[in-house]
Formats: sequence, C-alpha cells, structure tokens
Amino acid sequence: MRNDEKTMRNVESGARSQESGGGVDENELLKQTVKGLINCGILRPSDELITAHIIHIPCAYVVYDQFRKENLPAILKFLRNEGIYSIGRYGTWEYSTMEEAILQGKWVAEKFQR
Repeated sequence: MRNDEKTMRNVESGARSQESGGGVDENELLKQTVKGLINCGILRPSDELITAHIIHIPCAYVVYDQFRKENLPAILKFLRNEGIYSIGRYGTWEYSTMEEAILQGKWVAEKFQR
C-alpha cells in the first residue's frame, strides 16, 4: 500500500463493560484490538491509526457460559411442548445471522399453515 492510501477497518468485539463490573477500558480494548489485527496480518506494525470510535451495544450478542450446552436442549424442548417456537438469535440462544433468523421464522410460519 502506498503511503497516501488509507483504508477502513470495522471490528466487532465482545467485551463486558466496566459499568457491568467487568471488561477492560476503551484504551485497553483498542490496544488489544490493534495487536490482534497485527498478529493476524490484517494490519502492519507500521500502519497509522487515524481514528477509532468505540460503540457499546448492551446485549448485542448471545454470550455462552458453561451451563448453556447442558441446559439449552431441555429448555427448548419444554418450550416446544408448550407450543412455543423459540427462534432467532435470542430465541435459540446462539449466534446466528439475519438470514438464519428469517429462515427460522419461515419454518415456523409454514408449520402453522399445515
């Protein structure tokens, strides 16, 4: 890349906020992110960071814990037996794309058409 060329990187990172009693401060998060991008070869150590903007989005992602794998099937089975179709990112408690959520909604709608 030439010296006068610029590029933009958008990075998403899951971290607990300091307000919630965990996580790292923004400066530390930025340092860790840049270090990770360098380690992956996306940035070079000589690249200049011109600006950074950190946005905190509460509850943006489903966060797995050590109890999820064991408990999720029983919860979803219980809900299904009650006629509740728990779908989407939070309904299935998994990280999924918008396309997957749409397909899950389509699947439920088709079940009601039968």
